[in-house]
Amino acid sequence: MSGKLNSFAFQIIGRVVQAIIALIALRLATSYLTIDQFGLFGLLMAFRGFFGLFLINPVGQHLNRNTHKWFGDGSILRYLKKYNIYIILVSVFSIFTVYVWAVLRNKLDGDVVIIASLSMGLVVYFGTWNSTLIPMLNLIGYRKSSVLLEFLTSSLALFCSFLLVVEFNSGVGWFAGSVIGLGIGAYIAFSLVRSKSVINTSENGQFVNLDIIANYILPLGISTGFMWLLSTGYRFIIEWGWGEISLGLIVVAFGISSQLWAIFESMVMQVLMPHFYKAINEANYDQRKIAYENLINAVAPLYLIFLGATMSLSELILSVLTDAKFHDAFTYVMFGTLIECCRAMANLLSQASQITKNTRSNIMPYAIASGFAIFGVLVAALNSCTLSVVAIILSVSGIILLMAMRIKTRNIIPVKVNYRALVAPLIYVLGSVGIGLVIGYQQKTFVFSLFLFGIFGLLSCLISITYLYKCKPFRNLLSVRLIS
Repeated sequence: MSGKLNSFAFQIIGRVVQAIIALIALRLATSYLTIDQFGLFGLLMAFRGFFGLFLINPVGQHLNRNTHKWFGDGSILRYLKKYNIYIILVSVFSIFTVYVWAVLRNKLDGDVVIIASLSMGLVVYFGTWNSTLIPMLNLIGYRKSSVLLEFLTSSLALFCSFLLVVEFNSGVGWFAGSVIGLGIGAYIAFSLVRSKSVINTSENGQFVNLDIIANYILPLGISTGFMWLLSTGYRFIIEWGWGEISLGLIVVAFGISSQLWAIFESMVMQVLMPHFYKAINEANYDQRKIAYENLINAVAPLYLIFLGATMSLSELILSVLTDAKFHDAFTYVMFGTLIECCRAMANLLSQASQITKNTRSNIMPYAIASGFAIFGVLVAALNSCTLSVVAIILSVSGIILLMAMRIKTRNIIPVKVNYRALVAPLIYVLGSVGIGLVIGYQQKTFVFSLFLFGIFGLLSCLISITYLYKCKPFRNLLSVRLIS
């Protein structure tokens, strides 16, 4: 047990360091990029999200679902080679798509268009391998290697992006700078996976077949396509309706929320998901249902605690992490944290598809929520509404997503959710909204801001530690051995 605790502590420390690097990157980007250039960077990231969520993620989830099995029977390297062919095709497609968009948009110089297009292809290719192989090391039990490689990747990406943005002062330069860090991290991760793999020459199964495509990959791709519309697809409407400067403000505010939640969600998932996947691998239905129930009851209260922390600290976070020109957007950060919490909760519930291996259940909730979001933002743009209206529409879309996902998954897998464990975190969230608004509209010195940041941050940490100490579902998941 002490070994598990040491590994858990190492992952937490690694994630804290990752968070610091990500926040430094955000501070540098907002300092060196103008608001409209940050808007351009947001559009490039929206494209990257499209290729990653819609085209790459469904196949990647299939790979994750079978990692333990394929690693155990010695076929993992063979399947990775087949996966590589698909990634190359998507990368080439991304180059062509961004090039056509940039030409039709007609706001960038010719050489910048070429750089943006080629950078997109390289980021998609190396970014996919980076986000596949490094978590794979964690899945098969090599957690320290995974954490160290994530640190290396983010450090190199930040350094290279900083050099390019200082030289060119462009959102394209900041985006392109990540290629080197992603590539080096992916190469080292592949070398480690290959060195730890046993090659079985007699194993020659299919990576995918028509049944897997029809019942798992295609439905998941459709649902993640709707997820993309809900998370970043609306950015193109905002640029059209309100302009690049307004888009830049939204991208920064929502980007801070997304960055913080991505760090926290990744930290939680990195600890628990390997145990969850192992628990449902080759288990019967009742055992998989118990694992899913443990996952929901362990993580949902943590997400609410983090929501309360980010809401209460939204203005302080914005003032510390961004340049002064973005500081008026703190209310958007509060909306963004609510949106991200709903998304993370819905993603947690959607793990029910890993039990049934039928991802069609995820399509309808994302279709309803994304349809409301896109239609609402479009109507707001046509009627020249304020950006606050856009933030409200997107927040309501997030709540709709969570409610629809809960209804859908409850019909598939009727699990017992411990609602009593959610009461205290919900009270903390409601109090945090008022605290965040009061803090945001008060004049503060930097020292006093840091004091408040420390108080609320420490309070959130103490609540989280107390919860985990008493959480039986959390201990049940960690008790699953990753390597037999």
